[in-house]
Amino acid sequence: DDGWIVLATYPTRALIEDQLQSIRARFKQYYSAAWPPRRDGHTLQETDSGPVIHTGDHTYPLTDQVRSITGEDTIGRLTGTVFMQAFEDARSASQAGIPTVILTTPDMLSVLATDRVKSSDVGQFPGLVDAIVVDEFHLANPRGKRLLPFHLDVYMRLTDKRFLDTLVFLSATPDAQVIEHLKNAFRTEIIGPDATPTAEAAGGETTREILPETPLHIETRRMFSNGEWLAEKADKLIKWHAADVGQTVAIVDSVREVEILTDALQAAAPDDLTIGAVSGWHGDNHQATIDAADIVVGNSALEVGVDFDVIGRLVCTAYEVNSAIQRIGRMRARKGVGTQEIAVITSGGAHSELLAH
Repeated sequence: DDGWIVLATYPTRALIEDQLQSIRARFKQYYSAAWPPRRDGHTLQETDSGPVIHTGDHTYPLTDQVRSITGEDTIGRLTGTVFMQAFEDARSASQAGIPTVILTTPDMLSVLATDRVKSSDVGQFPGLVDAIVVDEFHLANPRGKRLLPFHLDVYMRLTDKRFLDTLVFLSATPDAQVIEHLKNAFRTEIIGPDATPTAEAAGGETTREILPETPLHIETRRMFSNGEWLAEKADKLIKWHAADVGQTVAIVDSVREVEILTDALQAAAPDDLTIGAVSGWHGDNHQATIDAADIVVGNSALEVGVDFDVIGRLVCTAYEVNSAIQRIGRMRARKGVGTQEIAVITSGGAHSELLAH
């Protein structure tokens, strides 16, 4: 009811599109609820041009209240101009108590940040949004990891109006150097495996188990050779698959390896076993492919922006510890699901580091 304006960044267009649809669905659910009755009286109405939020005096299209801004939206226009127009629209809705969520990439936010820092009206930016959320921050490019905390720090120091008092950086595999940059810039609270569990501190409850206890198989091999190596073991992979536990997921390094392994598995699989392939960031049917497949083969496109119900078997390449943790993290503990297994193909050096973790 407070009309918050939230700026959220995601590292890929595919993930932005996924979150765009998900958040719009939440908005529709929220404004369509008949009970309890809404204090503000706002309702969702369907029109010929799409759903709108009706306040009684004005209507606000849902596509404006949850929108994305990517590089395509700024072709032929200044990035700062595009964002400022979006913020002006959001401010109008905010005054009526309607929230706005704007989704973009870390690079776009860095461009906007640079523009704002150079602006003579630098104090204006923090008042434009109520929160910034940076998701999957470890996947931002090195320049973005350095510049974004710096620019946000500059805003906070140059304005007396500390509207923007909470920044959230999310990462399944945080980089130690990045964390140090953030600590240097901000008063930082780390919430994660090394932090005190808040549930335990508050009520004495145990924290929820994220990863299952599972056998971890490790093999050391050269990078970009494992699609063929796994393809030669297609029969063993199919036998390793356990339909009663969940899907089997194989993550390799390149599109070529995805194709080689997929072809081998399709040739070896019985008729009742479905093999799906996912590669590239811009596929529109990634989630549909995953939902329909018993065994899913992919590359780094499987790391973000897609969901798995239950992974029973995971085999993946990973040559750095952070990458291994990110990919292993695609498996989740599920109540009543046991006998899950993970196989990691890695380098000798990463093997030792992985065991240390």
